[in-house]
Amino acid sequence: LATSGGSGTGTLSWSVVSGTCTVSGSTLTPGDAGSSCVVRATKGSDTNYYSKDSADTAVSIGKASQATLTVTSTSATYGQSLALTATGGSGLGGLVWAKVSGTCTVSGSTLTPGDAGSSCVVKATRVTDTNFLEVSSSNTTISIARAVQAALSVTSTSATYGQASSLTTSGGSGSGSVSWSVVSGTCTVSGSTLTPGNAASSCVVRATKALDTNYNAVNSADTAITISRTSQAALSVSSTSATYGQTLSLTTSGGNGTGAVTWQIMLGTCTVTGSTLTPGDAGSTCTVKASKAQDTNYLAEESSNTSITINRANQSTL
Repeated sequence: LATSGGSGTGTLSWSVVSGTCTVSGSTLTPGDAGSSCVVRATKGSDTNYYSKDSADTAVSIGKASQATLTVTSTSATYGQSLALTATGGSGLGGLVWAKVSGTCTVSGSTLTPGDAGSSCVVKATRVTDTNFLEVSSSNTTISIARAVQAALSVTSTSATYGQASSLTTSGGSGSGSVSWSVVSGTCTVSGSTLTPGNAASSCVVRATKALDTNYNAVNSADTAITISRTSQAALSVSSTSATYGQTLSLTTSGGNGTGAVTWQIMLGTCTVTGSTLTPGDAGSTCTVKASKAQDTNYLAEESSNTSITINRANQSTL
């Protein structure tokens, strides 16, 4: 507190006439901004002068500046709302948020980011209260990161020997392309087409969905592809004519793989040992069936029941 005027060397003292302020010595501690504070100065008497009071004087109490306000939430992820936060400021004024520029939107203290990598600039303002002026943060950039994709799963988990298989997935997010790799085994991949190795051999693949504007890349789990045996081509009996008294070597056409061919008599007077047929009487019934066994890559296959015609034999020289 300070004065002007007065005379002599008398001591200056201060008193609070009314209001919320307090005085210690010549130091005034104000109450709330805008509240009443009336003080009086008294200059004491000395050798030559009587004491003197000032007029009761109102002291205007203004609002103070707030401490610096800083935005502390500076990183967001695409597709996920962000709770905006700040530190600093003073008093009880509410915190208000505004988008300065960019693709993001703000509602209350919740920010909804735009595309990953796009611009987003916000500003926080702590409003005035009884004792403090309004303060705003600096314009603050929010970094928008790519999001994690949903889990990616391989859905094509079985293949058949000798047949190309189209690989498929479910899950993932965004528009990134899906690529494929063979982790281990006998199969090969070109694009999304798998060529299996031998039936029952190992084949483990992995799918990768690439990053795009808003999503990071994601890998599927390493996934085993079950490779099954395939059906053989149709099996036909090609030896369909025998002569009484002469054995017939039974033959087939068709089938696949290395499985052995076995024979059985379905009906009639003939007999079979191995692949050798011994016919019965000429004109009698003889029906056979061939079976080609399964091997590594092919299932077993049977011919249809096949009639063998038994012809009369030529007599010996007469």
